[in-house]
Amino acid sequence: MKAKMQILCFVVAVLGFTACATLTPGGQNVTYVTKQEAPTGYTFLGEVSLGMLEYGQSYKDTLIRLRNKTAEMGGDFLVVDSIESVQSGNSSYFEGSGRAYKKPEPKPGN
Repeated sequence: MKAKMQILCFVVAVLGFTACATLTPGGQNVTYVTKQEAPTGYTFLGEVSLGMLEYGQSYKDTLIRLRNKTAEMGGDFLVVDSIESVQSGNSSYFEGSGRAYKKPEPKPGN
């Protein structure tokens, strides 16, 4: 029985169906906006989306995952383009996408 439980835990972990995401230290430094563009002067780093095994369990969970991915790309600002609930058979999950940016460095003396 113990071996079956260990296998089940491993499968759940591999598939990404673990507890809700938590903000990483980098993700905590990522600010975000929805339904607007990044301010002038911010550097575009790339598109941010959740892959097949990274879907969120809720809107909040998906936003946390997008913020963490932005930080992994070296960004500190996220424009959220969409977070949507998806129904698939008897299950549901959230998909999200956005754009990662880097804020400009403060000028000396400011």
